[in-house]
Amino acid sequence: MVGTNQEPDQSRSHRNANGGTNASVKVAASVVFVLAVVGAITTFVFRAGWGHPHNTITLPDGTTVRLLTITVGTRHVYGSLFARTVEKLPGSTGNFLRNRWPDATRVHWFDSREQQLVAWLEYNRPPARPDWIPLLASADGHKIEAASYGVMRFTTNSSSVVVQAYYPTWPRRGKNLECVFQQKMGKERPVQLGSFRFANPAPVAESVPSWKPIQLPATKIAVDLKVTLESFRSGISESEWLDMARLQYAPFGISSTFYDLPGAAFQIVIHSTNGQSEAWKIAGVELTNATGNHLSRFKRLTIEGDSAFIRPVLWADESAWELKLTLKRGAAADRKDFRTVAFRVDPNWQTNKTAPDGN
Repeated sequence: MVGTNQEPDQSRSHRNANGGTNASVKVAASVVFVLAVVGAITTFVFRAGWGHPHNTITLPDGTTVRLLTITVGTRHVYGSLFARTVEKLPGSTGNFLRNRWPDATRVHWFDSREQQLVAWLEYNRPPARPDWIPLLASADGHKIEAASYGVMRFTTNSSSVVVQAYYPTWPRRGKNLECVFQQKMGKERPVQLGSFRFANPAPVAESVPSWKPIQLPATKIAVDLKVTLESFRSGISESEWLDMARLQYAPFGISSTFYDLPGAAFQIVIHSTNGQSEAWKIAGVELTNATGNHLSRFKRLTIEGDSAFIRPVLWADESAWELKLTLKRGAAADRKDFRTVAFRVDPNWQTNKTAPDGN
């Protein structure tokens, strides 16, 4: 799997030819013993997974997966406690320890352009065309797929690889989350193969207020446009949206053999005061909620006339999402040919349409 929409993955193992001087030894002497003991213990515990008795699962094809850690933000760093401690030491001391124990002090890191939650998953072998996917799940059972993936090899003498699953949103009010491995089974019911549970690494304060949704249909004015949001529904699949929209064909890229994860569909009506209503089309979609989750890149963004489908979406435990639409006139690229409107909508999650596992 190859990551997309991410900064290049990077690993760092510091080495400095001048780090082994007598001066470095003298500076580091007082901390070497303690750090060495801590490093040996924490590295072993870190690799053995102590404290996480349920952090390894075996999938039907024989692949074993281990949850290494969860990181949140734009800078994602993975390494043992010893390695992360050495990373923070001043130059000469850190350089000496990194030269003395290069493997034990190695850290791995990468940057993402936007805030993301990343699950670091160690596979015993490279996953080749797997028929399962790791989903991020909230306590109420709603799930979201990873936006993209990255792959690293931590050692050259092992067949194992570390996969980073990037989740651009997560349920920030929840105390606990879950990484669920689910089989892709086309139109059949999805099968859960195993999961990892962990504490929410970045919950929002309880004082963060919820938003109130507006009643639909609702109309907003954008300069010379009157835009009406007729309907908004989430929790439905793309095939269900196609059925509802009564489309006679499936847009390019939809496959009945790919697991149909839930998304959202909406319908708008555009009226232009200058009589050019038909020239205006949807050019961009964004979703935001009160806790700071934001989506502007979608795995599926299918637009058919005045109706559209997007996937993934946000979490249904919020009372309202903000749907922001960018409209463009024809093929023009001038700023005067763009308009923006926003609606705070009820997620209107279609629980009667979902699979028994809450998806």
